[in-house]
Amino acid sequence: MGPPCSDNRRMRRLAAALVLVVLETSTTARAQEEDEPTRKPLLVQQIEIAVERGEADRVERLLAQGAPRDPHLLEIALRESSDFPPIAAARLRMVEVLVRAGVPLAPRSGHRAPLEVAVSMGDSALVRYLVAEGAPVDAGSRRTPLLTALKNGHHGIAAYLLDHGASPNLSLPFDW
Repeated sequence: MGPPCSDNRRMRRLAAALVLVVLETSTTARAQEEDEPTRKPLLVQQIEIAVERGEADRVERLLAQGAPRDPHLLEIALRESSDFPPIAAARLRMVEVLVRAGVPLAPRSGHRAPLEVAVSMGDSALVRYLVAEGAPVDAGSRRTPLLTALKNGHHGIAAYLLDHGASPNLSLPFDW
């Protein structure tokens, strides 16, 4: 008779975690031995995976090793995927790590602003954090965070945005 099913899952998770640590250690050592053009792509790949998995401590280490502070990392952190736990506290922690490291809060051209994404999810703690860190309250791709909050029924967030400088005088987009 083998171990219970939960023990098997626990062992698989431990084995996967060990493989990640070994890969990170060997990749980091290899990257330090190689020249700069080779090192950057390895760090980019590692930090994207760590952000997607919600591994905030690993992201901090990679940022300290020189991983680029690209705005798309916030997009990855705010995207709900099967690998990233859709737990508000974990998402907030990851965003805090990235913002503290200097990842810009302004939206990339053609992409949704981090504040707009947080508003659409209805995550008021994340909205408060982003506004406190200086996220532009009127920046959005197709609609502003205020209009996103109103469209999604997040009236408390809409009031918060108005209290913090969001303009109530913006035109409605075509798909309202």
